[in-house]
Amino acid sequence: MTDRYIRTLSAVEKKDIFTVGGKGANLGELAGRGFPVPAGFVVSAEAYRVFFDSLRLQKVLHSLKKTSRKARAQACGVIRNTITNASFPGELAESILAAHHQLLKNRGEATICAVRSSATTEDLSEASFAGQHATYYYVERANLLRMIQYCWASLWSKEAVSYRKSCGIGHAAAMAVVVQEMVRSDISGITFTANPVTDANEIVIEASWGMGAAIVDGRVTPDRYILHHDTLQVLERRIAEKNVMVPN
Repeated sequence: MTDRYIRTLSAVEKKDIFTVGGKGANLGELAGRGFPVPAGFVVSAEAYRVFFDSLRLQKVLHSLKKTSRKARAQACGVIRNTITNASFPGELAESILAAHHQLLKNRGEATICAVRSSATTEDLSEASFAGQHATYYYVERANLLRMIQYCWASLWSKEAVSYRKSCGIGHAAAMAVVVQEMVRSDISGITFTANPVTDANEIVIEASWGMGAAIVDGRVTPDRYILHHDTLQVLERRIAEKNVMVPN
């Protein structure tokens, strides 16, 4: 399915980052190369722009240029509240719900989804935004549109705004949203194909029990494995206590 607002994840490529955001582009690229990526679709950055422009927040956006941290935090709160309390445009809602129906058609109505932020400025070589934008689990049709609004609003958390400022990234950033069939994981992990700390030719794997949210937001210290990139020899193994688990 492809229209102004919706892109099927399997039809997305890396080059589509400014339409589907960093996460959406990378997931689509992996799916296209045969990796087992859960099926889903992307609510495009264009959908966000149409929605955001209708809110007429130009004056509030201008106040983000102020140097006062308190003033910026207040402006961020106003923007987030406006996004989450606004009515969802009818045409856009119809497109999203139709795509959701198509996704679940061959999977059964009991299927639940993850709704994942995918900003056009994340997963770049010079900026990551790791953990600063929202993801929601166990999302059903009844609250799908609401969770998309919350993802859009997370673009305007004071942390995300501050990080954009520190990276020299303007506030014209847009937020696409990935809607995927949710995997009920007993164990979750994150793999880096280059060591993110030393940039060495190593694979770094961090893992913990349950859903991956506890790893991403820092609630748990995960197990950590470092492997040689070419031979896969285990160079380092650290098993953590992992006292917190997000159940599946």
